Amino acid sequence: MRQFIPDNKGFTLVELLIAIFIFTIISVIALNSFMSAMKSKEKVVEVVDDLTKIQTAYVVIKRDVSQIVNRAILTQRGINSPAVISGVQHQSAKKVWGSNMLEFTRMGNKPLVSNNQKVSNLVRIAYYFDGDTLRRINFRELDQTKGELLDSKEIMNGITDFSIHFVDVFGSQVSSWFMESSSRNTSSSNLPYGIIVNFKSKSAGDIEWIFALPVLNNKY
Repeated sequence: MRQFIPDNKGFTLVELLIAIFIFTIISVIALNSFMSAMKSKEKVVEVVDDLTKIQTAYVVIKRDVSQIVNRAILTQRGINSPAVISGVQHQSAKKVWGSNMLEFTRMGNKPLVSNNQKVSNLVRIAYYFDGDTLRRINFRELDQTKGELLDSKEIMNGITDFSIHFVDVFGSQVSSWFMESSSRNTSSSNLPYGIIVNFKSKSAGDIEWIFALPVLNNKY
């Protein structure tokens, strides 16, 4: 009767090294694929977040511009500042703003009554570009005779090449807007027909927004 003898020889050292080498190659490929997937996910999240901020900024600016009214204000020095102003050496918020600044009067909340005195429902808003950030300023008082009390909020960052232009009565684009007036009740000719905002975003590239000002029949 033939007796069966099991083979207990096992793997050789060469076979074991080959197996480890193959496993290492597969692990490296899998790890690279995983890292690429994670980076792609992070990039997608970053782009979505950037686009969300851009869309939010657009909505905020459009809302503000659509409510611009023809009302100049009185500065701390007692000087009239136009209803819309930009692109001039204008001292405000302890900064000298140039072409990256836009300031205007717009409709605000419903009129309030304080100490039997009616409080204006108009507000003064400003936008300015600082570094790579666009900020929105809300002045707490319309006429700034007591100083400039304000609240500043960042609405968009990570942008470059920011600029503001205006469409005048002739349909031409101008880089600044400063229509002087001798009264706080100015004529509608002192307002631009439109405001154009240009900037560059890392995720969205070159962006141009065009905002039309409301048709104003009344002076405030």
